[in-house]
Amino acid sequence: EVRNYDTFDLLIGYDFGERFNLSFDVRNLFDEKPPFVDTAGGYDPQSANPIPRVFALTGSVKF
Repeated sequence: EVRNYDTFDLLIGYDFGERFNLSFDVRNLFDEKPPFVDTAGGYDPQSANPIPRVFALTGSVKF
């Protein structure tokens, strides 16, 4: 039996007027490790992601 695998993401964004947007994104907020599955990779790629917590800062400008 394979244990549950739940991850939580966070996205915060702000519009600076009509043209500029800035957002901050955290994927896998609590840095949850995927459950072990007895396969070549050690995890099930259909239901889990082995990439640890990821931070992203994104900005956009409309012309």
